[in-house]
Amino acid sequence: MPETPVSSPAKTDATVCSPGKTATRDSGEVKTEAPAPTPAKSSLLTIGLGALAGILFIFVVVLWIKVGARNITIVESQNRIEQDGSATAAMQAQVDGAKADSAKLQAQADGAKAKANQLNSLVDKTKAGAAELQTQLDASRGNSAALQAKLEKAEKEIAQLKTTRPQK
Repeated sequence: MPETPVSSPAKTDATVCSPGKTATRDSGEVKTEAPAPTPAKSSLLTIGLGALAGILFIFVVVLWIKVGARNITIVESQNRIEQDGSATAAMQAQVDGAKADSAKLQAQADGAKAKANQLNSLVDKTKAGAAELQTQLDASRGNSAALQAKLEKAEKEIAQLKTTRPQK
């Protein structure tokens, strides 16, 4: 803002009138009265600004409390996530151990199946051998019966021969 030279009112011929100031040409003396602030306007402004400051302070306190509560919730959530992560890791280790045990048991089961198949084939061979032995046994019984019959016939013939031959 450009500055304008201020001259004293006694030295100027022009009359400057502004609210609250009265100037006279003759006297050279200027009376200035400062406008008195209206107490109603300034007190309303002060009350309004005070109320606004109070509301803003309460708003800040409430937000501060909410932020604190949210921070606590975040920390609790992080702790829960860490606990869940460690529990998940422990469960994963158990699952891996169970998978390894399952693989061992599966290998044992496969081995047992192979042994069972071998034993079944051995049983089948044994049954076939037993059937062959039964056939041979039946044939031997038949031969034995035939031999027994021949023996009995021979004994009868010997007994007949002994009875038909004169004794000496």
